[in-house]
Amino acid sequence: PCKHSFGAYEYPEDADCRRPCAAVATCALCGQKAYESRESGPHIYGGDKHCIYCGLLDMKVGVEYREGDFIYCLRSKNRCEAILAEDVTAETVSFPSSYGGHDISVITMPSSESVRKSVKHVYIPASVETTSLYAFKDCVALETVSIENGCKLTSVGYEAFAGCSSLLSIELENCIALTEIGARAFEDCSSLKEITLPSTVTTV
Repeated sequence: PCKHSFGAYEYPEDADCRRPCAAVATCALCGQKAYESRESGPHIYGGDKHCIYCGLLDMKVGVEYREGDFIYCLRSKNRCEAILAEDVTAETVSFPSSYGGHDISVITMPSSESVRKSVKHVYIPASVETTSLYAFKDCVALETVSIENGCKLTSVGYEAFAGCSSLLSIELENCIALTEIGARAFEDCSSLKEITLPSTVTTV
């Protein structure tokens, strides 16, 4: 019997992102084919680097893209981060829910001290799954954090809101997917008297 040596799985020529398909790998020794089901075929990108069928932007992992007030970076295949740009000074920051068809799952503020000291109100969309480490640390003027209904937030990062001495409220009680509050996440939040957490939280 053949000790199969299958190559990489490839999509059939007529496959695209609009429908499921089966990717095919061929044994280099005997020509036998192996099939693997996929939820959808590949994206077909046009000259503007958007998929001609679904509009998804062809983002490269680790490359930063600037649009408007935010910088976007694909950290892994399904993990897109939004970062407020360092040249933006605003009292109210509303993070976007998507960029180029990619859901925003991670958010953070820039390291700029002047930017962090200016923001007073933050809006987090439902697509966000986590705040990065130190995401809002030392945002001393930050007073409120509002989270969209139906949020997918599963974790609050290490020292995410540490040093937010003006923080009065953060809406976490309706985040039913939330399981983890990172260490020192709310350290030195001297104005925050109470936080209501959902019963799903297992690590604080």
